[in-house]
Amino acid sequence: MSGWTSDDFEPDWACNPDYESLAVSDYKDDWTPEVIPIDFLPVRDIFASGLGFMTTQAVYPVYDETLLAFLHLATNAFEAITFTYQRTVSFRKFLLLPAELRLKMYTEYLKAASIEGKLKKHLHTDHFGKACCMWTWPSELTICDRKSESELPTAKYAPWLPVLAFTNKQVLGEVTICMLQSTEWFIFKYEEAKLFKIVTWFANCLATFPRIVANGLETTEGFAVIRKLDFPHASRYHEHCVGPVVDEKNPDICLMLECGQLDTIAMSFHWRRLVKDFDTRQPRELEDFLDFFHFRPMLEHESMKNVYLERVYPRDEEERTLECMDEFAKWLVRGYRARGREVNVYVHKRWRVFHHMTVGKKVVVEEEKKAGEGQTEKTE
Repeated sequence: MSGWTSDDFEPDWACNPDYESLAVSDYKDDWTPEVIPIDFLPVRDIFASGLGFMTTQAVYPVYDETLLAFLHLATNAFEAITFTYQRTVSFRKFLLLPAELRLKMYTEYLKAASIEGKLKKHLHTDHFGKACCMWTWPSELTICDRKSESELPTAKYAPWLPVLAFTNKQVLGEVTICMLQSTEWFIFKYEEAKLFKIVTWFANCLATFPRIVANGLETTEGFAVIRKLDFPHASRYHEHCVGPVVDEKNPDICLMLECGQLDTIAMSFHWRRLVKDFDTRQPRELEDFLDFFHFRPMLEHESMKNVYLERVYPRDEEERTLECMDEFAKWLVRGYRARGREVNVYVHKRWRVFHHMTVGKKVVVEEEKKAGEGQTEKTE
């Protein structure tokens, strides 16, 4: 038999002069009859002791079912404390932080979500098989028409926003403005079979923000942050309409005029809307073109700097199908100039499916020095 007795065992704490004070000051004063958290120091010590006993007595177990249950509890609790347990820090005053700091935190959140791909989830694909109704922040927001207004929520709640935006009403507004302000392009795709225009819904959404005064003009925070609009299917405005459109505004132009800080607009036109009829392919008269699309109010915009036009020509023969677009480009240059503003107008042509906005050649309209001698135009 072994000569070992309990008197020969001297625990480590017996040699520690600070143990008694530790037991009294740290344990006794904090002990309450309430539920004790598992990271409370005495509980951790008990669990650790149980695990140590289990290790030393592995070969010759002397414990009963009660101790077995305790050891099982100790094992699970100790592992949770050591490896997985983290204190939950509750910060409930985020909305009381300065607006600049909140904006920075929103931006960092959006960057992380963008890297993880959480902001690039599209709602559906269009008839070309391309992802649509997707906010590729901070590059672009692409949205399209609907069959009816009931397919979308109310204008206050855009379905393309991240989950964070729906924390509460204040965060919804701040996250939306943050994303609108930092997004470069807003792309609106026409669907000829869908009668509800997404441009109208988007304008209603921007109108829900608080009203402000920007550059002396009353507007909303939503309209004030939009800088670039793109209409890749502008020619589908009233796709099945034949003849003049009377007493009706173009929703694209209405949105453009509401966005007082807008500086760039892009539009694409299929050759069918640039000719009188499909058979003869004679170019459409400029006045008829302007009246049909209600483009004349465009010249009222005071902050416009760039207009990107794109014309889609037929694959067989181009002929004179694009002449109307050239006249429209010159009309824009002259019109803005007559109002004291120089606007850059670019024209690009393609025949393939639209993929992204492309900047074409700049249209230059040179004025003659002598009055009454007219103007000469050229395209660089």
